[in-house]
Amino acid sequence: MLDLILVRGIFILVLAVSAYTLHPYNSQPWAAAAGGVLFGLCIILFEMRLERVSLKRLIGAACGSVLGIVGAFLMTLVLSKATPEPFLQLGVLLLMTYIGLIVGAKKGDMLNLAAYISSRQP
Repeated sequence: MLDLILVRGIFILVLAVSAYTLHPYNSQPWAAAAGGVLFGLCIILFEMRLERVSLKRLIGAACGSVLGIVGAFLMTLVLSKATPEPFLQLGVLLLMTYIGLIVGAKKGDMLNLAAYISSRQP
């Protein structure tokens, strides 16, 4: 348990130092470091939430995200010919990834992992 707390603390420290050094969006270094700490805390809270998710749901969410990203890539190929607006392309990517994640997580409970494991044994 202590090791996990130490790793999480180092992770937040690395994000804070990186943000301080790089100061993204031309922000003040201390404000960027605070943003790095906040971003690190959000990631750790997300990771703690993922610990409670079932394996079926996690596999479904991962597969759904990948399919959403592939679909978004195909859609942005078409959109890039119609309009060179990068924000629209990023919005489609985020939308499709989110939809894939949510649908995959909800349908992940329908996976039958026992059938896969029993079919792999000799």
